[in-house]
Amino acid sequence: MVYYILYGQLETTALFELDNIILSYGRHGDKKSHKKILSISLLGTGLAFIPQAFVFSIYLLFPVRILIGAFVAGILPSTQTLLVRQTVENKRGGVLGLCQAFSLLGTALGPIVGGSIAAAFGIRASFLATAFLLLLTWYYARGFIKETETATTVTME
Repeated sequence: MVYYILYGQLETTALFELDNIILSYGRHGDKKSHKKILSISLLGTGLAFIPQAFVFSIYLLFPVRILIGAFVAGILPSTQTLLVRQTVENKRGGVLGLCQAFSLLGTALGPIVGGSIAAAFGIRASFLATAFLLLLTWYYARGFIKETETATTVTME
C-alpha cells in the first residue's frame, strides 16, 4: 500500500515539474532557439532514462522521475513551435493535428511495446530501449531539423 502512495507521489511530482518548467522553456526558446531546447530536452530525457533502469529503491526513483519530468517538459512545446514556424499558415492545423495524433499514438503504444520488451527481456531492457530511441531522436533532431530565422507571430484567438 505504501508503494502505491509513493508511486502516486512520484507521478504527481513529475507532472508539477513539467508544469513549472514548460513556461521557462518557452521563454528561453523564444530568446535563443527552440531547436536547442528540443535538443537539450531529448538528450536529457534519453540520458535520464538510463539510471531509471538501474534503481533498486522507490526512494532512488523519486529524483530520477523529477529529472525526467524536467526534460520531458520541453519536447512537445518545442516540437509544436518548430512545426508552426516552418509550416505555411493554411496547413498548420493539419500538421499540428498529426503531431498530436502521433503523440497520442505513442502514449497508447508505448506501454504496450514497453511491456512486451519487459516481459521478454526484463524491465531494464524496456528503459534502456526507451533511452536508445530518445538518443536516436536527439541525433536526428540535432542534425536534420532546420530552424527558420524568421518567426511568425502566433496568437491565441
